[in-house]
Amino acid sequence: MRFFTTTFALCFILATVGGLAQTWTPVSSPIYGGQLDEIVVDDEGTLFGNIGLFVVKSTDKGLTWTSISPKKPLGLEDMNVDARLAFLRGPFNVKVAALYPTTGDFTEIYTTFDGGNTWSTSQVPVQFQGAELFVAGLSNGKGLAFARSTNSTVVLSTNDGGQSWAFEAGFDEMPSSIHESPVGITYVVDNGLLIRRRDAEGAWSTIPLPEGGTPIQNICTAGSRLYLVSLDSVYSTTNEGSTWVSTTFDSPVATFYPRQIVGFPDGGAVLFSQFENNLTAVYRLKNDSLVWSTRHDSLPTGVRRPISFGENNIIFPDDAGPLFSDTWGSEWTMRTQGILLLPIWRFAIQGTSIIAVSFDGSIYRGQVGGSSWDIIPDRPLASGDFPLRDIVDVAPSTYLINSNRGMFRSENDGNSWGIVAGTENDVYQLNLCKRRNGNIAVTTRNAVKLSTDLGLTWAPIVTVDDTIRLSGIAETADGTLYVASEQGLYRVDGPTLTSVHQLNVPVGFAVAAASNAQVFGVVGGSENEGRLEFAVTLDGGSTWTSRTFDIPNGLEPPILDAVLTNTGHLFVSYPLGLIHMTPMGTITSEPMTLQSFSVGLELDAEENLLRSGISIIEKNDQPVSVEEQTTVISTSVYPTPGRDVVRIAGISTTLPISIRIVNALGVSVAEQISTADNGVVALDVRSLPSGTYTAIIGTSGQSASFSN
Repeated sequence: MRFFTTTFALCFILATVGGLAQTWTPVSSPIYGGQLDEIVVDDEGTLFGNIGLFVVKSTDKGLTWTSISPKKPLGLEDMNVDARLAFLRGPFNVKVAALYPTTGDFTEIYTTFDGGNTWSTSQVPVQFQGAELFVAGLSNGKGLAFARSTNSTVVLSTNDGGQSWAFEAGFDEMPSSIHESPVGITYVVDNGLLIRRRDAEGAWSTIPLPEGGTPIQNICTAGSRLYLVSLDSVYSTTNEGSTWVSTTFDSPVATFYPRQIVGFPDGGAVLFSQFENNLTAVYRLKNDSLVWSTRHDSLPTGVRRPISFGENNIIFPDDAGPLFSDTWGSEWTMRTQGILLLPIWRFAIQGTSIIAVSFDGSIYRGQVGGSSWDIIPDRPLASGDFPLRDIVDVAPSTYLINSNRGMFRSENDGNSWGIVAGTENDVYQLNLCKRRNGNIAVTTRNAVKLSTDLGLTWAPIVTVDDTIRLSGIAETADGTLYVASEQGLYRVDGPTLTSVHQLNVPVGFAVAAASNAQVFGVVGGSENEGRLEFAVTLDGGSTWTSRTFDIPNGLEPPILDAVLTNTGHLFVSYPLGLIHMTPMGTITSEPMTLQSFSVGLELDAEENLLRSGISIIEKNDQPVSVEEQTTVISTSVYPTPGRDVVRIAGISTTLPISIRIVNALGVSVAEQISTADNGVVALDVRSLPSGTYTAIIGTSGQSASFSN
């Protein structure tokens, strides 16, 4: 996945937004893993992986990884940089590892001469500016760069570690990979043609293809052999294409997706063939054979950008982390130790057990205060964006997960999972609702469903028209169910839904306090309009506190999760931060970084806030369900009667600050931005009717009372 962009401006009415005063403590060790864009290997067998400017390396075949990112700390915007590592040789044969941008949107090159301990930056050469770029190092230390502009691709070469580049040739398309033989012959595919470059002459030329060799899906070198994968077969040549030999398979091979291939020094190769159900078959061809033998018939993932190294090693970046094999693809292990890159979508804590699910649909089991996590291999496959919606514990050692392909259930503390019979075609919405009477409620697109037997069977209690889309669901302390749908919050009344409150944007989550039946609300947002909207009631729906919060247009999904405390504190996670709205409507936010990443939210029995982030689940240091504290400061008011201005002294900040005026009923009636002059701010109160008011001073906890 790509991380969300983080260039944004936070706006709320006229208010400035301060930072949340939160301290977070991990509840267990990190969950290592995460999806790298690519893994490459240098000539010494050291592995390097990256996504954007997040870079890790391993000197033990991926058993452990060390972060060597060129920027520290990394922001989320650094993850969105399209960059690729290349290994070159500079003057005096100095080894250079360079992180090149692959699009014209980014213009910096990061270079290290010591394996990532230190980095330097430079601007891309003028030949590359604004171009799509692919840089690769050759075994002799030279570098090749393919730079694609609007109409064509040019090939340039360097002999000095990238300090200068010389034009070599023009191509039609942009190669996605480059392959080199042990004697320095380079092969690429361009616009359906197989092109060769002999290093000694530096010239590029096409070589003949085998009959049936088009369209070309992939190529690779293996010792002195070159393999070509076409739609119909796999061919090999040992004489640069003068003659080709066709190979066969010992079992049927899928051709729905382009097949991946890697070669080995002895001339053998391994081929990956993905089926439509996201399973992959793995085949091996020995160097003295023409028949591919099946090594694995159902690897439960799609294989992307595999590389081979050494005599029999393969590694590729899977969604949950690098997958490694040293048996030519027969057996695979996840190698993630040290990679802190896994976004944790949701989690459930039961006693000391924790079950967590990631963005890609992987399931992990750990312990509170534990030192390691287990990834669960025995689970149904679910793919797509956020395939697992939510997880709840419903009984000792028993959990439910609602997914985009049915309800998952485990009765053995998350060790194995199955799909509940009859739910296979259900596509569930945001969350599961564990009711106080032990039943479980959930929404599909057009129905509210209930289970009275811990998730074994489900029956609809409300069904709506196909034109209506249901969303999140919550239960108040008195057992009333509320459902978010379209632009409103609805109460479940028997088989019908009754409108309770409406927003001006599509809604996402219904929220409810655990022990106060009068406190509930709804959260919505529109990525098209660039706005979030919150509404919370403290009195059972008689009055509502509503606020809006601006977000960048196109931010999707606009909301990740939301929880509500017994006293009406609302917490909302979204792709750029964590938002807190107090019972009085004051909003603060904590911006999102790799070190402070809020996704899934929970409240424990003491109303401590817990959150999942990047590879970690954390707990707030103090309960958040406390009354909004205010400190009275001095005021001076003039003229009287019928005054126009209230002056408030003792303001502790010199920055522009939001001042919210609240009437005697606790309703916010006005808001303005003021700047203190020698600790004094002036409020325009001409629009206020006679009465007693309180001025809430920003997020400082200060307030002042006055009458008008």
